[in-house]
Amino acid sequence: MKRQIPDDMMPKREKKQQQGIKMAKLDVEDLYRRYGFLVFKRCSTLLGREDEARDAMQEVFMKALKYGYAFNVQKKPVPWLLQIANRICFDMLRHRRRETEQPYINPDPTRLSRQECLVIIINLLQKFDSKTRDIVLLYYLEEMTMAEISQHKGISRKTIGKKIAQFSQAVSELHRNEGK
Repeated sequence: MKRQIPDDMMPKREKKQQQGIKMAKLDVEDLYRRYGFLVFKRCSTLLGREDEARDAMQEVFMKALKYGYAFNVQKKPVPWLLQIANRICFDMLRHRRRETEQPYINPDPTRLSRQECLVIIINLLQKFDSKTRDIVLLYYLEEMTMAEISQHKGISRKTIGKKIAQFSQAVSELHRNEGK
């Protein structure tokens, strides 16, 4: 028979996990119904394949269930879910790249399809840290302002501006190098 540990003697992490599991069981189903289409849209945009996007979406909500205790209920759930989606999709893309070699893509931007542009941007984003990737995706995909990103991420506008400038510089360098 398993003994119950009194709440005041339970380690904080275990206590948070137990509370999170209770909260997550109640809320994740609702989050899935309300925001599943947004998570799917993000995954589909990043991965470019509907079947992988569905798998990624399921994984996002499994992580939300597992780590629901870490979610700050005073914040909006959509950015949190999209951040999880970003990380899962980038992991899947990294794995995909290891398994298969990327096909040649014509570097002429006037002839690139939207999907080809996304592949180039995603490959470029993978060279940056997760903080920069999150900021760039929020800024360009979600069309959030620097003020909104600052409030959501708890990062100064100056830092956000620097991260966006670093990414823009990398895009410019890529474009210059492709023209040679």
